[in-house]
Amino acid sequence: MKALAAGSLALLAACAVAPAPAAVAVDPPGLPGFGGCFRGTLRMFDRGGAERSVAMGLDVLPAADAPGEFTWRLRYGDGEAAQVRDYRLQVGDAAAGRYAVDERNGIVLAARRVDDELVSLFAAGDQLLAVRYRAVPAGIAFALEACAPAGGAPTGQGVRTFAEFGCQRAILLRSPADAPR
Repeated sequence: MKALAAGSLALLAACAVAPAPAAVAVDPPGLPGFGGCFRGTLRMFDRGGAERSVAMGLDVLPAADAPGEFTWRLRYGDGEAAQVRDYRLQVGDAAAGRYAVDERNGIVLAARRVDDELVSLFAAGDQLLAVRYRAVPAGIAFALEACAPAGGAPTGQGVRTFAEFGCQRAILLRSPADAPR
């Protein structure tokens, strides 16, 4: 276990700057294809349909200081100006598909594996968000949709529709060093 932790620290340090060095990615239990370092471009579409893009990264590595947990490091932007979010993926019951993302600031988001996708639904302020990560052959497909439930329009028979929503999309490519062998 100490060798795994030491290797994870080296891999984590490398992921913070560039794609991982030659190392074998370790997948979280029940989430095949999720372990490693991934990089790509996040496309963000606001409620009016305007698009902007930013570099995005996701590093999923065994946590050296917490057996059974994984780093869940999100990076938005490049270089010194990058916003880095050091979260933790907690494995609750992998067989039942139960996980949590601990933002390490008092916020812990429930997540569930559905099919081969890790899904989290939560509200922040007046927004309802659906966040999904799916392992694909090239890496991780990321998707987020957000809407204000109060902003929906009634359309009949108790149904409301939400024409105004924001969304984000990214295909995060696996570092070549993390490719399955």
